[in-house]
Amino acid sequence: MKNKTIILYMALLLPLLSFSQENRFTTTGKAPIFIELVGTTGGSQMIRVDNNTKLDAVEGYPYLVKEFLSGQIHLKDGRETSLIPLRYNIVNNQIEAMKDKQIVGITNVNKIDYITINGIHYEYINTEDGENYIFQVLINGGCKLLKKYQCTFSPANYNVSMDAGHKTPYYTKSHNLYIQITDNTPIKIKKSSKSILKAIGDKKDELKKYIKDNKLSMKNELDIKKVVNYYNILLTQE
Repeated sequence: MKNKTIILYMALLLPLLSFSQENRFTTTGKAPIFIELVGTTGGSQMIRVDNNTKLDAVEGYPYLVKEFLSGQIHLKDGRETSLIPLRYNIVNNQIEAMKDKQIVGITNVNKIDYITINGIHYEYINTEDGENYIFQVLINGGCKLLKKYQCTFSPANYNVSMDAGHKTPYYTKSHNLYIQITDNTPIKIKKSSKSILKAIGDKKDELKKYIKDNKLSMKNELDIKKVVNYYNILLTQE
């Protein structure tokens, strides 16, 4: 009798465990949304990222952070995923998720409002070339301060006679800052007062005074954040 009770208990428990694993990619109490984000090809086959590249033979990696970190995808219709393992592939301009021990690329980005990975806010934003790129949102509001990452792959270029260069292929990362006013096209800025104030467009006298009074340096990203924050405060006072 005891064995029958254990078997019955396990039979009831297994479906719940299976649902719990799948529900990491859904909104509690709502229809699954993960399959909407990865797209389909003639059915329910998910589009997967090529995971066969031997990164051990390459210096660096194409991700902002190599490891998958806890994240969440928020849709424009108000739905959101549960916390799931995510990472940002800079080269592919793609967010990747780990699902059932497979790496899956998020492709249906038009449904996405924003993404958080390890507490960092990302958005897909159209640029002047018409492409939809992933930006890190440093400051949100009527005026956004954005960061766009680049990552380039270079072949090995070691010169034996000069004993210089890279013996293996390598990735190089860099980034640029942008200002976005409301939903306008983001404007790339240099780390200078002239470039930043030109991108913001108005309230230049107030911002110049704020920079001078607080002895801020526009070479410093933290100080640029302070200026954008102050500008957003001025907007709320209109």
